[in-house]
Amino acid sequence: MNDQANIDTNNLGTGADTRTTEDVGVRDALERSNRLAEQANLLVERTNLLIERSNEIAERVNRLVERPTPPPEQSNPLAARFNELFEKLNNHFEDSNQHSERSNHIIEALANPVVKFGDILQNINGVLVGIQHAIVRSHKRTTWDALDCLVNQKGETPIVSLTTKQTSFRWMVEMYGRQPEYLLSVVLNGVPQDYWIPDGWLGEFLRFYGIGEGLCKGETSIALRENKEEEARQRLSAYLSSCLG
Repeated sequence: MNDQANIDTNNLGTGADTRTTEDVGVRDALERSNRLAEQANLLVERTNLLIERSNEIAERVNRLVERPTPPPEQSNPLAARFNELFEKLNNHFEDSNQHSERSNHIIEALANPVVKFGDILQNINGVLVGIQHAIVRSHKRTTWDALDCLVNQKGETPIVSLTTKQTSFRWMVEMYGRQPEYLLSVVLNGVPQDYWIPDGWLGEFLRFYGIGEGLCKGETSIALRENKEEEARQRLSAYLSSCLG
C-alpha cells in the first residue's frame, strides 16, 4: 500500500511540473508577441513622422516656387554665385580639352613608330620573297608547277589567296591550255615554257603580285584599264620569268 501511495504521489508531482513548464512557455510567447507589437508601433510612428516631414518639405518647395522674383539688389548675389559656378565649369571644360589635346599628341607620337615598324615588316617580307624566288630559281628541276609555289608580299600562294579566288596556274593550264590567244610565256631555268591565262584573269594576278600599277583601274582594283590586256600579259610574263628564270 505504501509503495502504491508513493507512486501516486510521484505521478502527481510530474503532472504539476509539466503544467508549470507549459505555463512558462506560453508566457514567453506572449512576451515576445508584445515586444514585436511594440516594435511595429514604433515603426508606424516613425513612418508617420517621415511622411509629415516630406509634406513639410513639399510645402516649403511650393512656397519657394510661388514666391515672387526678388528685386535686382537681392538677386545680384545669386547671379554672382551662378557666374562663379559657370566660370568653374568653363575652366573644367578647358582642362578637359587640354587633356584631350595631350592625348592626341601622344597618339600622334606613337603613330610614327608604328608606321616605321610597318615599313620594316614590309621590307622584311620583300627580302623573304626574294629569298624564296632565289631558292626556286636555284632548283635545277624546277617545273611549271613552280608558279603555284611563288608567294606574294603577304606570303600567300595563288591557290590560297582570295585575290585570285584561290585559283592556281595548274587549273588555268587544264582549263585553257593550247588556246593561242591565252598564251603566257614564262622562262624557267633559262628555258621558255608555255602557260595559258585568259584576259579576264590577268587583273587578279597582277593585283596578287602587286604589279598592276598603271594597268589596273585602281590600287585595290582587279579590273584592267581599257585595251591594256596585252601589256598586262607581257608584264606578268616578265615578272614570273624574273622570279623563276
